[in-house]
Amino acid sequence: MNALSGYRTKGQLVYEQLKEGILNGSPEPGQRLVIDQLAAELGVSKVPVREAVDRLIGEGWLARAPHVGPYVPKLEPGEVHETAVIRAALETAAIRYAVPLHDAESLSKVGGIMEKMESGEEDYASLNVKLHSALIEPCPYKQLFTMSCAQLEKASRFHTVLRLGDYVNKTHAEHQAIVDAVRAGNAELAGHLTEIHILGAAGKLEEHLAEPGR
Repeated sequence: MNALSGYRTKGQLVYEQLKEGILNGSPEPGQRLVIDQLAAELGVSKVPVREAVDRLIGEGWLARAPHVGPYVPKLEPGEVHETAVIRAALETAAIRYAVPLHDAESLSKVGGIMEKMESGEEDYASLNVKLHSALIEPCPYKQLFTMSCAQLEKASRFHTVLRLGDYVNKTHAEHQAIVDAVRAGNAELAGHLTEIHILGAAGKLEEHLAEPGR
């Protein structure tokens, strides 16, 4: 982990650092977090670490068990499926409302993210979040947009799917089809493709998690 810096509180900095690590798979699902060890690694006292851990537990990124302490919960097929169902319902509605309101500036932003995905200059999982957010950003219903982004962030824990077989190429083709529908102003198609994309990714990860020995 990198040393912490900036003008935010130590608790906020630790929270951001730990959350970023969880999203990137370090610590891995099932791994315990030792408060003393984290404090030493980050160069802070145990107090901001405990604050950050408690916050992450409250948000569902971490869990706590007696005699074990805080740990990263393992991915469960049921959780993956439920999150995808909720996310698909919200995001397909958001993108349908967003499509008529996209303009040259917002479409340029979407195109720029797609170019970065193709070049590999940034982490694909992070760019995936940025792309989905940009596609629904013009949605006029801010609560719908906020709820959609919250589920998108929650689904970021499932980035493991990006490492399965040829999935990155498949998902990029699906992204391109959604972007093409948005550019064409076809709200219904954009929503339909988004639903297939979200539920398809969840299904692939569910199959992986259900494999013997996992």
